Amino acid sequence: MLVVVSALMFSSAGLFAKGIDAGAWDIIFWRIGNGGLYLSF
Repeated sequence: MLVVVSALMFSSAGLFAKGIDAGAWDIIFWRIGNGGLYLSF
């Protein structure tokens, strides 16, 4: 039972990390798309 619980926690933590990662990339690309000025300096 403990193995199942820890496996569920591990997989949900992985999904959570992937969600944060995807959100970070969305922000980066949004900044690049909407703030091209930053790249020109």
